[in-house]
Amino acid sequence: MIRQIALVALVGVFSLNVAVSQEVVLYKAAVVCLLDDPAARADFEESLAAKFREHNYDAITTYDFLPDTTGVDDAGFAERLAEEGIQAILMLRPAAVGAGSTLESVREEFSPEVYSDIEAFAGEISTSGGKDLFAVAHMAIYLITEDGAELISSGVSWLEEEAESREQGIELLQNLIVGIVDKTRPLLRQRLGLPPLE
Repeated sequence: MIRQIALVALVGVFSLNVAVSQEVVLYKAAVVCLLDDPAARADFEESLAAKFREHNYDAITTYDFLPDTTGVDDAGFAERLAEEGIQAILMLRPAAVGAGSTLESVREEFSPEVYSDIEAFAGEISTSGGKDLFAVAHMAIYLITEDGAELISSGVSWLEEEAESREQGIELLQNLIVGIVDKTRPLLRQRLGLPPLE
């Protein structure tokens, strides 16, 4: 069984359609996967961006124009994204991979209160209570503005059962991520005061 959690319901900022004066404007969004292996990062970003495009998002990869992700907290990183016309970014960090992975791997990414909610949620839906997983990924979504990057949502997804192959595990995790964004897109539009999509 595959389990996931979206901690903030506004994750759907990632590349949404905006109806303005009868025109449909598509937010340009980028996928950044914080992997040390450049080839693995490129493959992950390519396949995930393709999944988003299949769901009508204007999603692109970043490995080709931002090969170094060590400075993601620097102001220059957001400026570089803005130069590319990017308005939103989905940042993914694999926190733990392999049998015996736990939610503990993302504890530092959240406030104690939010992490407590994660543990409680995992205790309700996970057979191991989030203590014996096969992959854990932290995901964060930012809007790129004139002032830099504004965090809109932060959450964690996990695989509870081992996949038959590495490729299958990646596919399952990516499907979870796309599903979270799809489900929360209407909530984000409402928060931004935008009309629902037709």
